[in-house]
Amino acid sequence: MSKALLIGPAPCLKEDLSKVDVTHYDLICGINHWYKDKMVEILESYGAKITHHYFSDYLYNREADKINKLKINKKILIAPYPHMVPRVTKEIEVCDDTVVQTINRLGGYSNNSWATTGMYSLGHLIYSLKVEYVKICGFTFGEGKLHLYDDIKLDLTHHKVDKEKQIYNFLHKKGKCSI
Repeated sequence: MSKALLIGPAPCLKEDLSKVDVTHYDLICGINHWYKDKMVEILESYGAKITHHYFSDYLYNREADKINKLKINKKILIAPYPHMVPRVTKEIEVCDDTVVQTINRLGGYSNNSWATTGMYSLGHLIYSLKVEYVKICGFTFGEGKLHLYDDIKLDLTHHKVDKEKQIYNFLHKKGKCSI
């Protein structure tokens, strides 16, 4: 059985990681800014070495040089709509559009809304990589402080975080993931 640990940036990350044994996972996946100093410090303290890096087109457009230099097994770009995919190096995989469409359909997303990078990452692990079970750490579904490394307030209205809970619950009931 292949298992993945999907790591988000929420303040609950330390507490979440304290409840898992990272050695029981085949893949350890970081989302967007997992390489920020505070995140790296936490991950290292639990022995978590990132094998897969999921990042948004928005982040890549701003930090392409930094992302391209990261030494990581797999880098996966998430773009909610095909016309938003930037040019990338050959080391970067672009998340399959069928995965994006599946998550968009499950969440009822349309032209003016889309899921978070974390939700598309979950979809990629389950539907593209065929991972049988994903443990999620460091996610708040848009509630409270979003990032442990900054206090930036993000406008999440286009993500419709209530829809993300709906997608999570659907996948959880199928035994595909848990928090």
